[in-house]
Amino acid sequence: MGNRSDISVIGIGGAGCNFIDYMLELGVGNLRYIVADTDEQSLRNSACTHRISLGANTKPRPFCHLSPEWCSRAARDDSELFKQVFHGSDLVIVVAGLGGDTGSGGAPIVCQLARESGIRVCAVILFPFSFEGRQRRAIAESSMAGLHEHTNEVSVTNGDDVIVDKKADMTLKATLKLVNAEMAQKILSMMDAQR
Repeated sequence: MGNRSDISVIGIGGAGCNFIDYMLELGVGNLRYIVADTDEQSLRNSACTHRISLGANTKPRPFCHLSPEWCSRAARDDSELFKQVFHGSDLVIVVAGLGGDTGSGGAPIVCQLARESGIRVCAVILFPFSFEGRQRRAIAESSMAGLHEHTNEVSVTNGDDVIVDKKADMTLKATLKLVNAEMAQKILSMMDAQR
């Protein structure tokens, strides 16, 4: 497989959408980019033109706080939308940050939907920084089980490993750029392996 347009890269949740914008900023073209989020503002602000409003048709929608379980159900409810964007792909790469709601709940389901369509599926995952707390890490670990079940390969970037040698005065924005750069390199390696 030598045609990059046969590869779909889909960002799930805030971190996933942020990463897709990073790839577009880098100019890594001839890929099918998709963003999916429960946050309408995040979708509107994305540079990606192919957007899925995750859970728009899932009722009832929690008033203030979503959960990974609700986001999993939302991804299932939008299964036909995902299958349409996967159509014609030889490889689907799902990108998400774990520990929150949308990425943790939605990413394993999106991987499952792609795998059920007979497509090779890889996941590139950001594991929470330790300063984000035990609860987010526990949610991430639970989500990882579903990712391993429904993918051909899972590549994990641990936030703590990326920042271990960073300067003490580095901003959060600069730190996240380092994280995105590492995840981008992993995706480029996956694409090269598919050729």
